[in-house]
Amino acid sequence: MQDKEGKISYLPQALCLFEAGGISQQQTREGRCEQFMIRRNLKIVSLLLNSAIYAGQALSLSLRRLCPPLYRFCKTRIMR
Repeated sequence: MQDKEGKISYLPQALCLFEAGGISQQQTREGRCEQFMIRRNLKIVSLLLNSAIYAGQALSLSLRRLCPPLYRFCKTRIMR
């Protein structure tokens, strides 16, 4: 969480919880496209970084579907 002075604070509780198998997992491509458009329209990141985020999300989903054990390994060991 970031306050008005720009300080970032740790919150020891969840802000939101999503149920597995929900709409965001059923329509992943649409969700990634929507996130891309939001970042682009709000100019949150550069086009290059926005494209890299989109590609990373797509790669992660593909890996998760094609090889779940490798996905779990990467998620727990590499992406910490």
